[in-house]
Amino acid sequence: MKKLSLLLVAMFLITSGVFAQEEVKPAKYENVTWHNVVMVDFKPGQNSRVKEIIKIYEAGGAEAQTKGPEIYWFSTGEFDAMFIWTMEGGPSDMEWYRDSDNIKWRAAIIKQLGSEEALKKLQQEYSSLVSSSTSYISRKKL
Repeated sequence: MKKLSLLLVAMFLITSGVFAQEEVKPAKYENVTWHNVVMVDFKPGQNSRVKEIIKIYEAGGAEAQTKGPEIYWFSTGEFDAMFIWTMEGGPSDMEWYRDSDNIKWRAAIIKQLGSEEALKKLQQEYSSLVSSSTSYISRKKL
């Protein structure tokens, strides 16, 4: 039994690279795009109003010439929709509280709605329709 244990430990050390002669060097992901993926469960019976609000948001994006998320509507599972934003600057996009595209979008939608107060009310309404959500950062090989 002792010999078997020693053999297993030796095999583990060999296969784990402990004895490897190569120097480990830093490596960056290459040829990938980064994405912010948000999955949302809306309150029952609210999908129609959610889609109306999304159309308003998309109109603001069209006017501002900013890129919105890809949207997928689930037919099964615990979530109703998945929103995928491409992070053009990669993970460093997360350093921004509000980036230039967000500022352009915000200005365009305020213009469409007539006031900042109207936008705030619309955002509060949208939030009130959300039962739960979760988000992930992912990468996609090009």
